[in-house]
Amino acid sequence: MNDRTEPDLSDSVASQHLPSSAAAPWRPLGLWLWLMVLLNVLCSTNSGFEPDVACWVDWSRQLNDLGYAGLEGNYPPLFTHWLWLVGHIHDLLGVTPQLGGLLRLLAITPVIVAHGGLLWMMDRLLRASHATERQSTWIMAFAVFSPALLMNGPIWGQVDLLFSFLIVSALLCLIYDRYLLCVFPLLTLAVLTKFQAICIGPAILPLLWHRRRPELFAGLLLSIPLAAVLVLPYVMTGSLGLMIDKAYIGASGLFPVSSYNAANLWTLIGMNEVQDSRLFYDHGTVARGWQLLFTPHYLGIAMFGAWSLWLLVDGLRHDVIERHWRNAMLSIAGFFLFLPAMHERYLFPAAVVAMVALACDRRFAWHAVVLSLLTAANMAAVMKPAGGALLHLQAVFIFVTIAVMIVGLPCASALFWRAGRLPFWLWLTACVAVWGIALAIHLYDVRQAEAQRMANFKARGWMDAAAMQGRTSHQEWGQLQEGRSVGQRPLTVAGRRYLAGLGTHARSSILIPIPDGATAFSAQAGLDDEEPGGLVRFEVYLDGQHAWTSPDMPYGAAAQPLYVDVRGKRVLELRVDPMGSNSGDHADWLEPRFLFERR
Repeated sequence: MNDRTEPDLSDSVASQHLPSSAAAPWRPLGLWLWLMVLLNVLCSTNSGFEPDVACWVDWSRQLNDLGYAGLEGNYPPLFTHWLWLVGHIHDLLGVTPQLGGLLRLLAITPVIVAHGGLLWMMDRLLRASHATERQSTWIMAFAVFSPALLMNGPIWGQVDLLFSFLIVSALLCLIYDRYLLCVFPLLTLAVLTKFQAICIGPAILPLLWHRRRPELFAGLLLSIPLAAVLVLPYVMTGSLGLMIDKAYIGASGLFPVSSYNAANLWTLIGMNEVQDSRLFYDHGTVARGWQLLFTPHYLGIAMFGAWSLWLLVDGLRHDVIERHWRNAMLSIAGFFLFLPAMHERYLFPAAVVAMVALACDRRFAWHAVVLSLLTAANMAAVMKPAGGALLHLQAVFIFVTIAVMIVGLPCASALFWRAGRLPFWLWLTACVAVWGIALAIHLYDVRQAEAQRMANFKARGWMDAAAMQGRTSHQEWGQLQEGRSVGQRPLTVAGRRYLAGLGTHARSSILIPIPDGATAFSAQAGLDDEEPGGLVRFEVYLDGQHAWTSPDMPYGAAAQPLYVDVRGKRVLELRVDPMGSNSGDHADWLEPRFLFERR
């Protein structure tokens, strides 16, 4: 007896060929795509979750100015490559990557594409499962207006839909035993997008065993050169080991807390943002020896291990379509509920899996709705108060729109259906037009704001270079500080206090774009008084060409003034050479200014 046989083909697409578009009921996929793009663009106009968006700003600047070797980010390669492109798009447009609508729209463009791919996939599955027009309309509307998808991508500014779409595509191929050649390349891309993609492992492994066909192993061979191509920029810059350490090895220990705003088991017992090395029954005690077994770190791993083992055994024993979908959702849910250091967004892939399962089998309707609402609610709680207000507005918009389309005014419904009959290529063109218009508006806003700022600076005759947009840096110790020393104390050199400047540590490089109209750059350079000892040399480069060098600067020496002509130059680079050992080399660039001819 074959466990995979399902008599009710109306709720399954197992072993069926997709019908031709002529034989299938008409569905307005193009219109759904246009609504999705419009909604994503509108939602992306808010400020988003600024700590995460600030990462896209910094990383795109670093990739543009310093390359992969100077990247301080901890994301795997796939989305990092996109941020490299975002930085160069900004360069091509003549603007600097900065917080705002332009960068947010460019950063989430792959999310919009993935959302479109999800809609296309669900439309095909609905056709194959012979869904009625009403079922198809409700399910597609839910996929377009899903609170989880909109909250995570355009509103929050995150990119979890990328790897979620990849893992659900691989899952779909395995469950229905089709396109097995694509499975391992899809899983490879998912892991190279975000390490969290391993959350689907307990559901995928039994399916790999059941579907052990030659084409599956051929796909494994294809994934090797695919991965090699994606990590090639890191290999060429000698930063492959650093990327692996930050994005994979170090990722699990990046947040050593029980829970990081995730509504899971550890938050339930009051251990949100509590160190995962503390006893779960006594939050104030750091565990020692055998007590470590009762900390969220080890207890969470053990619980998820047991959860995964159960799913593995169940998946191996029963090759049943409905169970595979259920196990995939449970695998992701267990990953979120039990493991330590979970974030508020880590339930998100379960909502995506549930949507695709719903398109295959209407019995998964409540899974899709509940998981989407739970995921969105967890993110909204972290984004308060703006996130909560946006979610409320979004919910009203969803219900009003669907009501008008389906059970509302007859004329509105008729207009919707007629619009959906327009050619598909026309809707795709409209999608690109919406995105392009939004990009043009954001670009105009950025240039207008920059022009006003520059006009103010030119009227004054100078601007603070330490506060310039687009600054990137790389240093061997600590973090670059603005208005403070690298040790986060007041800037002080040879007993004199300075209010403005940059505190760094040798060896370091700071790249600052030179504003249009600037004629010169002036500053003072010296070792900060906060750390005795040290010996450095300060250097200035313009467009990669040497422009100024200080004498060897020991601890206690007075700051050295500098003045360089920057007319016709694009990038200013400030370097600090440790002259051998970098012990105590707390270096300061003091009162850095770009000078303009007064009008």
